[in-house]
Amino acid sequence: MTKTALILLPLLASCSALDIDEARIGASSFLITATDEGTVGGQAVRSTADGTGEGATLELTNHVSKDTSAGLLFGYSTGSIVSVDIEQIDVAAVGRHYLIGDTLRPYLEGRAGWMRFGASDEFMESDGLDAFKVGASLGLELHATSSVVIFLQGNYDAAFAPDFTTQGASVTIGGALRF
Repeated sequence: MTKTALILLPLLASCSALDIDEARIGASSFLITATDEGTVGGQAVRSTADGTGEGATLELTNHVSKDTSAGLLFGYSTGSIVSVDIEQIDVAAVGRHYLIGDTLRPYLEGRAGWMRFGASDEFMESDGLDAFKVGASLGLELHATSSVVIFLQGNYDAAFAPDFTTQGASVTIGGALRF
């Protein structure tokens, strides 16, 4: 738990410094590949398995400029890998840069943060894994009004923990309310 606190403290401190301009809520569906490395009988063993799942995110952002925003993302997802039910929690710093436009705006997004990953029955127990997670997205926003936004984005994320990694693609659709 101490590792988790050390990772979250800078993120929470940056959140308090944000002037929040927008709240984004998204729903996603994902494909995931998990790789576990270890030893059996003194031999190095590496196993890889694929899975699927769905999740939800809440993002609080500050528009740093007309074309750039930064924020904090909170996510929760569930799924299965080879008939094992999994759960995942994400907390990440997010940066987004809008490429062009006013009403229809394509953007690039990057994120980095902490992820808790594990089988559903041991998720928050000692068998859950804490990992460093990074990701990138290409998205498109439609500004329905000056304060309502609908978005669609394609994502690719990877998470790294000792002897364990996950990676995968996802699609997120959602809406945002600008203040």
